[in-house]
Amino acid sequence: MAENLFRYRVTIPYCEPTFVLHRGLPPEKVYYAEFNVVAKNETEAIERGLEIFKINARNSSVGWCREPEIKDIKVEKNKIFKILVVDDELALRKSLEIILKGEGYDVATAHGGEETIKMLRSHSFDLVTTCINMPGMNGLQLLKMIKKIFPDMPVIIITAYGTLATARSAIRFGTFDYLMKPFDTEELISAVRRALSKNNGNKTK
Repeated sequence: MAENLFRYRVTIPYCEPTFVLHRGLPPEKVYYAEFNVVAKNETEAIERGLEIFKINARNSSVGWCREPEIKDIKVEKNKIFKILVVDDELALRKSLEIILKGEGYDVATAHGGEETIKMLRSHSFDLVTTCINMPGMNGLQLLKMIKKIFPDMPVIIITAYGTLATARSAIRFGTFDYLMKPFDTEELISAVRRALSKNNGNKTK
């Protein structure tokens, strides 16, 4: 299984002597630069934070009065959520993948129900999105199976062929949300955020 990635906030203390002198402030006043980075661990996060910090320093007309010390750097970790996108149409899978990756999520895709169950059993995910009309196992059948095997896994149904009956069935089977295609991107992102917020900590495997 692929190694987990995490989102880190790296806070680096620094002084800007020319800047603070220009404003009449004490030259040793400490400021803080914050950078959001993606890394495997804290050590790598600090390295990446320092890389960005040094690039900014080189591009600054002010410059830094001294090199930051590792012991003074603060690191906060937030795990990157993993989402499994299920759709039998490649174009729609790619579209959802691009949108969700753009929001900072780790995204994997599956083209059908059987592949989805295999991936859920062998990898760790935080959320599944699926369409309804798929060959073989359809989206409602997949939803029922996911809820049977992984009852805490949030599932969002996204479909272009929805009816009141299928919406009622999806809700009865435990879908977190039910979106119609063509969906509004903000509506999708909002549903994903709410699902992950409610189920943070409930994982497959």
